Amino acid sequence: MNRLLIGACAIACALTVQSQSHGDVVVANGDGFLIPDDSPAGISSVITITQNEMVSDIQVDLVGLSHSWAGDLVATLTSPSGTKADLFYQIGVGVYGDGSDFSGDYSFADGGADLDAMMAGLNGGTAAPSGLYQAATDNGNPVFLTATFAGETTAGDWILNIRDDASADTGSLDSWGLRFTSTRIAAVPEPGHASLLILTGLAVLKRRRRR
Repeated sequence: MNRLLIGACAIACALTVQSQSHGDVVVANGDGFLIPDDSPAGISSVITITQNEMVSDIQVDLVGLSHSWAGDLVATLTSPSGTKADLFYQIGVGVYGDGSDFSGDYSFADGGADLDAMMAGLNGGTAAPSGLYQAATDNGNPVFLTATFAGETTAGDWILNIRDDASADTGSLDSWGLRFTSTRIAAVPEPGHASLLILTGLAVLKRRRRR
C-alpha cells in the first residue's frame, strides 16, 4: 500500500503547477516630479519591480503631493500588463471641480475614506488631510484596486501619471510608492523531470500488480 501511495504521489507532484501562497509584501518607491500646468499628457514616473509574484492586494502611496486646486488633477496607475486604474479624477462638481488643495501624503487602497466627500466638506483652499483613501474615477465612482490588479504579475514597469486639466494652478509630487501583498509563483517542473516522476510511479504500480 505504501508503494502505491508513493507512486501516486510522484505522478501528482509532477503534474501540480499551482501557485504557493506565502503572503509576501513587496514595497517599491519611485521619483516625484513637478506637475505641468494645463497639460493633457501630464507627467509620469516609473517603478520597475523585479520580483515576479502575483498581486493579491495593492496600496499606492503619493508622498508630498501638493496642488492648489484638486479639481484640476487626474492620477492614474498603469500595470506592466497595461491595466489602468484611476486613483482620483477631477474631484468635485462643475466645470472646475473642487477648489480645495492637496498638501500632504495620500495613500489609496480598498476600504479607504471617500476623498471626494472629504473635499466636498472642506472650504475651498483648505487642504485635504493626509490619510488612506479609496481610489475613485469620474464623479467619485469607486475604483477597487485589488479587483483591478489581482492575479497580475508584480514584475515590470508600473507607471504613475498625473495630469492637470486646467490652467492657473500648479503643484508637485515628492515621491510615490507601491505596496503589494503578493503570492509567489511556484516553479513549473521541467518536462523531463515530470516524465521521470511519472515513469517512477508507473513502475512501482506495475511491481505491485505482479505480486
